[in-house]
Amino acid sequence: MQREFASEKVERRDPVSGRIVIQWTASVARDNHLYFTSPSVTSDDRWLVILSERTGPANLYVLSRPDGHFRRVSENSGGTQRSYCWPSGGHFGLSKASPVLDPMHNRLFYIQDETIFRADLDAAAEPRALWRHPPGWWSGFTHVSPDGKSLCVPLAHPLAFPDGLWHQRQQLKLVPQVMHEIAAWTSLYLIDTDSGVASELAQVPFWVTHVQFDPLNTGRLIFNQEGERVSHHSRIWCMEPDGRYQPLYNEPEDEFDNHENWSTDGSMIVYHGTRSGVPLMAARTWEGSLEFEWMLPDHRIGHTTPNADASGFVTDGGGYVSEFRRAGDGTIEQTILCEHQATSGPYLDQDDHVHPLTTPDGRSVVFSSNRDGVSNVYEVPLGIE
Repeated sequence: MQREFASEKVERRDPVSGRIVIQWTASVARDNHLYFTSPSVTSDDRWLVILSERTGPANLYVLSRPDGHFRRVSENSGGTQRSYCWPSGGHFGLSKASPVLDPMHNRLFYIQDETIFRADLDAAAEPRALWRHPPGWWSGFTHVSPDGKSLCVPLAHPLAFPDGLWHQRQQLKLVPQVMHEIAAWTSLYLIDTDSGVASELAQVPFWVTHVQFDPLNTGRLIFNQEGERVSHHSRIWCMEPDGRYQPLYNEPEDEFDNHENWSTDGSMIVYHGTRSGVPLMAARTWEGSLEFEWMLPDHRIGHTTPNADASGFVTDGGGYVSEFRRAGDGTIEQTILCEHQATSGPYLDQDDHVHPLTTPDGRSVVFSSNRDGVSNVYEVPLGIE
């Protein structure tokens, strides 16, 4: 497989906002930034990490932000390993749900062939195997602690996944039902990122697909209950370092929360969803107290993450990458950053999702779009140029 690639960087001015949009990749295969529970850009602004199928099976690549050149990090030739969002994969290959970047230490973690690897981006050395997870268990989106010392990996019981699943909608409907019927669980493992020593933090009696460490490095985690709920329980849950957990708050029956994230300062847990069909964005403290709630009946809200200073949100609804902030008069203002022109098929193909995420320095937003027929990686500034 080819390892080194020349810059594909192209800049153009967005016709709606006037901002300069960078297109980082331009292959005829799918290129994506990492899922938006993980940064894709290092804190020193040196590296951008992407997933790409340009040489065949999905592999991880690191792109130099100063010059646009990039290289392949992983050595996957075995296809896609089955996981949350990618149910039709095999037992081996790269788990596309697993990659997570440690932005402070320029290290990348991922699962391939049921083994967790660590790649040190600055050294350009061969990735190092840390731990092999139990055979057949299904991984979700992993997360690394702010100090880079611990990796949390959610693994769901293999008997909860009936044969023949081939798209995410089937997973969302069937897996929670099966887990309830057979009393299956998700195990949350902590792996030491130096020694590879692993311990089971907790067994959770439902499907967990997202985990995120507290940015303040307390060891606390937030995680989710995924899929169509067999009984009405809250989506967002909080776990103490000793494995005790409870819901963030009692989600009302007419409310359906979607993705949850920490604010970058660790003071709040922010989320979005709908109540009686009306889009909302909200934030709560660790204890569950409501900090704010914005009902947005006139807006389409897609995948949403907090901006860098927790003063608003970045979202991909309505065909645009936008930022929402509260104005001085209390109203909520939408600022369109750019068009993304992405399309998504009927089966929630994760590789076609925009998933906007603010860079660690807070100056821009990285996103993916299939505007040219296949997904590529883009970036748009938050400020006006």
